[in-house]
Amino acid sequence: MLNFEQSGHGPALILLHGLFGSLDNLKMISLPLSDYFSTINIDLPDHGLSPQSEFFSYQAYSDAVFAVMDQLQLQSAHILGHSMGGKVAMQMALTHPARVDSLTIGDIAPVNYAPRHDNVFAALNAVPLDTITSRSEADAYMAKNLDDAAPGSFC
Repeated sequence: MLNFEQSGHGPALILLHGLFGSLDNLKMISLPLSDYFSTINIDLPDHGLSPQSEFFSYQAYSDAVFAVMDQLQLQSAHILGHSMGGKVAMQMALTHPARVDSLTIGDIAPVNYAPRHDNVFAALNAVPLDTITSRSEADAYMAKNLDDAAPGSFC
């Protein structure tokens, strides 16, 4: 089950973060909205404190969000998605439109994007997790693989 935090009262509003994010990323948005909505910030699979998955697909991610809705006994909810979370939200609306009361998408469009993060994934995979002992060591390994990296910007 996905990690999530719920606050406020009123109609359900689910907030979905972007790639490399966590439920904390949209808290500055959910906090004032919790006066009007029951806000549910979710760590998507493979992010934050949610479990890791075997493979990635927008369908699998949207199914995981629907499972949270089922756990909370929500027939439907307003969905707000940022970047990758927006793609998940769009998938939710495509597959189960009756469960999506409204859709708010930020910083993403319903198109295929060229790979843009391959260098970041390569840098992450280059970090020898079994031998490093600090964030600064991880930063140093990643900086070797990223040209535009600023120290301290990865972890």
